[in-house]
Amino acid sequence: MSEAWINHLYQAALEANTNSVMELIKRIPKTESVLIQSLTESARQFEFENLVDLAETLISNE
Repeated sequence: MSEAWINHLYQAALEANTNSVMELIKRIPKTESVLIQSLTESARQFEFENLVDLAETLISNE
């Protein structure tokens, strides 16, 4: 996923905005089903800290 997408995910997770996270997940290619499932589960369980941590890791690696 693009740097912009990751930044949007990070911001949505910081805001604990389930709707925004779910909209971003819809942009992931269907071939990435494991990623889609994992992110969806985190969003539905309100595990936004996990999403923030993931996004931070990706941002710092770029």
